[in-house]
This record gives sequence, structure tokens and C-alpha cells, in this order.
Amino acid sequence: MIRLVLIILVCSCGNQHEKNRERNSEGASPVIQKKQEGSASATDSIMLQLEDGQAKKTVPMEKGKRITFVFEIKKAPVVLFVKVVPEQPGGNVRLAQIFMPDGSADGPFGNQMEYKLSQTGLYRIVVAENQMVGTPYYGKFNLSVNLK
Repeated sequence: MIRLVLIILVCSCGNQHEKNRERNSEGASPVIQKKQEGSASATDSIMLQLEDGQAKKTVPMEKGKRITFVFEIKKAPVVLFVKVVPEQPGGNVRLAQIFMPDGSADGPFGNQMEYKLSQTGLYRIVVAENQMVGTPYYGKFNLSVNLK
């Protein structure tokens, strides 16, 4: 009886290991999740489609939320202009970081930034509360991106 339980236990653990390996090989794609237009949750990445070097989004913000906007640069160098404006005056939301295609990062920034992009590939801009000042922000904000 004990042998039978051990055999079943070993087989089920082996199958679970195979399932995890299959999930890992399937999940090897980039961690970019395209959500519905303008929707966001606590861990969202929202893909920005730049048209003529511009994009605008209105997104809801909740306490502790970090929203990552992802966009692709196909020709470099270019100068990036980004502005985040809360719909409620004085809202505690800012440009927290920018991540370059090579994995390097810069930030924090304020409500706007001008940044020279020298690499081609996927860039990520993180918008979040400034946790050092102000109160949590609950409401929408507008993000605008322009390339020159």
C-alpha cells in the first residue's frame, strides 16, 4: 500500500514538473501584455502605438499602482517628449522611470521629461505615485508622447 502511494506521488510530481517546463517554454515571449485600449490593472503594460511620432492615452490610477507604457523605436537617435497630467489638479502621479532596450534605466522624473533615445527597440516608461510626497492618487491621468 505504501509503495503504491509513493509511486502515485512520484508520478504526479513528475507530471507537474513537465507541466511547469511546458509553461516556461511557452512563456518565453516578452512580458508585454496588450490590454484593452486605455485599461490598466496593478501590473499592466500598455502598448503605445506611435502614429507620426505621437501617442496619447487616458488611464485610471489607483493607490500603489505602477503602469508601464511600452513603445518601439525603429529609427534612432530621436528626442522623446513625455508629459503626464492628472485629471484632478495636484494629483500625485509622475514619470517614475524609463527603461531602454538594453535594460538600462533612468529616473525618477517629474510630470514631464525630454530624453534622447539613442537605441532602437522597445522602451518602457513607468508612471507611478511619488511615494515620498503627497497622498495617494485615485483618478485618471493623461499621458502624451511625442518624438522629434
